[in-house]
Amino acid sequence: MGVLRAGTGEPHFFFVGRMRRRMPAHALLMLRSGNRMVPAGFDAALHAISQDCLHTEQDDLVFKDAEAAARATADRFRGASNPASAAQYERLARRIVDRRLE
Repeated sequence: MGVLRAGTGEPHFFFVGRMRRRMPAHALLMLRSGNRMVPAGFDAALHAISQDCLHTEQDDLVFKDAEAAARATADRFRGASNPASAAQYERLARRIVDRRLE
């Protein structure tokens, strides 16, 4: 489980979810605006497989894994005595839950 942040400046683009060999297996793609979260799988070349290609069960799993990944990342920052970053990833987890409920 993990979070990958892409880009050098804000707003960032995120992959939040399940990783396999340090690469995203399935994740929420969070676009730079932060207002759009797209569940996606990834092929071996890291090309995103669009939401339309995923089944409902997979979609649910992506959101569940993304929330767990954000919380695990928050826990890692908390354990490293970085409460500000921990709080940021806790907020991200709440946004993921709120978006899923919409």
